[in-house]
Amino acid sequence: DTTGVSDIAMQPDNPEIMLAGTWQVVRYPWALNDGGDGSGIYQSKDGGDTWKKINEGIPKGLLGRISFATSISNPEHVYSLIESKSGVLWDSHDFGTHWQMVSDNHELNVRPFYFSKMEVSPKDDQKIYFLSFLITVSNDGGKTVHSINKGIHVDHHAIWIDPKNPERIIEGNDGGVYLSMNSGNSWHFLNNIPIEQFYQVALDSSYIYNLGGGLQDNNAWYGPSRNMNGGSVDGSGWFVVAGGDGEYVVPSKSDPNIIYAESQDGFVQRVDLKKGITNQIRPYFFDTSDKQPSNLKYRFNWTTPIAVSNYDADEVFLGGNVLFKTFDGGKSWATISPDLTKNDKSKQKLSGGLINKDISGAENYGTILSIGLSALDSNVIWIGTDDGQVQVTKDGGKNWINVTKNIPDVPDWGRVYQLDVSPFNPSTCYIAIDRHMLDDSNPYLYKTENYGKTWQSISNGLPKNSYAIVVREDPNMKGFLVAGTETGLYYSNDYGEKWNIFKSNFPTVPVFDLKFAKKNHDLVVATHGRGIFICDNITPLEEMASSSADKFKLFSVLPAYLFNIWYKEGFNESGKYTAPNPPMGAVIDYFIPDSIKATKEEISKHQTPVKIEITDDKGTIVDTLYGTEHKGINRMFWNLNYSSGRFYYADTIHGKHPNYHAGPTALPGNYKVKIDFNGSNESQSFELNPDPRLPYNFDEAKKQFVAVKEVQNEISSLNEVLNRIENIHSQVANIKRVIKLLSADKEENQFMPILKSSNEIDSTLSVLKDTLIETKSQPNVGEDDIHYLSKFRNWIFNLRYWLSSDYDSSPNKMLINEMKDLKNDLNSYLSYFNKIIDIDIPAFNKLVYEKNIPVLVGGSPVILK
Repeated sequence: DTTGVSDIAMQPDNPEIMLAGTWQVVRYPWALNDGGDGSGIYQSKDGGDTWKKINEGIPKGLLGRISFATSISNPEHVYSLIESKSGVLWDSHDFGTHWQMVSDNHELNVRPFYFSKMEVSPKDDQKIYFLSFLITVSNDGGKTVHSINKGIHVDHHAIWIDPKNPERIIEGNDGGVYLSMNSGNSWHFLNNIPIEQFYQVALDSSYIYNLGGGLQDNNAWYGPSRNMNGGSVDGSGWFVVAGGDGEYVVPSKSDPNIIYAESQDGFVQRVDLKKGITNQIRPYFFDTSDKQPSNLKYRFNWTTPIAVSNYDADEVFLGGNVLFKTFDGGKSWATISPDLTKNDKSKQKLSGGLINKDISGAENYGTILSIGLSALDSNVIWIGTDDGQVQVTKDGGKNWINVTKNIPDVPDWGRVYQLDVSPFNPSTCYIAIDRHMLDDSNPYLYKTENYGKTWQSISNGLPKNSYAIVVREDPNMKGFLVAGTETGLYYSNDYGEKWNIFKSNFPTVPVFDLKFAKKNHDLVVATHGRGIFICDNITPLEEMASSSADKFKLFSVLPAYLFNIWYKEGFNESGKYTAPNPPMGAVIDYFIPDSIKATKEEISKHQTPVKIEITDDKGTIVDTLYGTEHKGINRMFWNLNYSSGRFYYADTIHGKHPNYHAGPTALPGNYKVKIDFNGSNESQSFELNPDPRLPYNFDEAKKQFVAVKEVQNEISSLNEVLNRIENIHSQVANIKRVIKLLSADKEENQFMPILKSSNEIDSTLSVLKDTLIETKSQPNVGEDDIHYLSKFRNWIFNLRYWLSSDYDSSPNKMLINEMKDLKNDLNSYLSYFNKIIDIDIPAFNKLVYEKNIPVLVGGSPVILK
């Protein structure tokens, strides 16, 4: 038996005067709030040095949890929620010396162990907010209440009332955080805070995979891992597949339209996404709300595990105290095991205490908590229970072997919350045993390689006092393990001999489950408090074990895909949470043992010491990139476009501004990445594939590619003209500065022909430039160009966009005609510019010959590339 303090209160005007509510808990694994003689209200008037138990007005008999609330508007007036059999709410007008009962309304504190929370308005000691199943408010000191729960989630636990403006309230419940600006008459859900509590996560087998998971008191959900509609990843593509406290959500890998989802306590459903039909398929009628657990034939954990066969969407396993199996999608079930738990009847009582039972099912005990199916042998099944049992069958459930006694150095009654069968060998299994409910928060991870005959601890290197919940082996790299603990994520390259913290931007948060997306090399992590995380492409971590830490390394490049994005979402809704999409294109990861700073020349050319070349299957350079040069693992992306030119245009006010454009999209095929760094170079080949969701017309796509390439060459020629114009403008300005200096010693008239000629060239080029490009709008100012008509360069850019905007279509007749017209126009502009290069500039240079004035360098004529 233990006695703890359930709440304290300080007198607002005098913090020396305090109240403490104590709560004696008779501790059983199934008991939550048994009362005892140690429960009561104590008062101190000397800052806690001495305490006196208060009896006047306090209910007699066993008491449970006790809480307090007071208001700065009337410091002597204090309220108390007391779990008892003779009332709910009491108050005192002398800060706890004398008490009287105010109300026996159970709505104020439906489940005392879970709620027992209230708050008094800072400006009205008669106005009380009660946080229980519903949030209610009283305007008469608790005598009567009315609900203000409209439009918000149930189960309320936290509240803050603005002391300066009591109408402004922030409230926290099992659904999230809500804001009210009118004392709770209406609420606004703060939907941009990622604080979800996921019990588990599971994936389907698609490349653009979907994932599902159950949220504590917020349904079971299913949705995409990335947004293919042009926006960020948000909740718009997700939908509910089961209600209540969502637990397991497991999609079939053989039929993407079939999902099995569970609400809690074995209430499992089969969801057919194609037909839009949901079937209730729980294999047993009764649960703990009907009978005491010891009298139930079958018991189910609050988090009932589901496992779906890798080969048949209708072959499903469900964990109770026995293992259930169905071959027909849950229409009928068979038990394929005896009771696999300890089946200790003394621990199969109604949960709760002597004052109030709490028969929610959340404390069911003696149940299967985890199921592991071998991907290599369908007859091999592993299970773990909430009372510490690990059992295995090698013949599909005909015979079971209890291997628990072979696990060394772990006390009884731990929870085997998750286990993992190795994807490389059915005899190898990894387990995590959680004993934090027994006041033991150390991590217990184990591995067996012989069906449980012997076990090896693999917890070395994990932090003490941070219990482990899950450990799994990467299907892409034998021996690469990832473990989730109460405080974060860890990985091992050597079967768990050593562990490294998996940090980056991952938060300190309990990890309840994790899965690997094999095709993508992604790691998906379900947390209790920060939602689901995806680490895109962990190939570098997988391959680091075979790499030297003092050598440059280019990691394998996974296949890339030409995804077709359907922009159908419009603008993102203001105020909702969004996450970035996985990168589109080829992911290029490399390891640098020591960083090297870029030289001044490299910086001037927008380069780094890491030169990346993309070549096609003929060895032709497709694109050249310059990557980051940080010590450690670096990541770059090729956007699947051919290299593009870059044009800088200048104005006198805002300086130079880059104007980028992408080259044509590469066609599916084989490509190679080559990286040069500090004298080392490495290469990796990879595939570029069409969108796996769509058919692909290569011939049509090639016609598009050829057309875009032609226009791209025209843009490059146009850019060269514009860059040359900028260069000649600079030369003319320099000539004028030279003439100004020379004029100080000589008569200015002798330079007039030169000035006149240079101004004419400068002016002619300015007129040409103004014809080709609009320069009056200020760069990087949204819609500033709306004041001006577009110019030729905009037209040809738009033509390139139109040509490449379709997924795999050749140019239509309108675009083909426009290509011809714009090409003719471009040839005219090139001829005009080349005339200046061939005639005007040489004529100018004759004028300045032997006058110590710089000549103009125009270069060779510009031709279409």
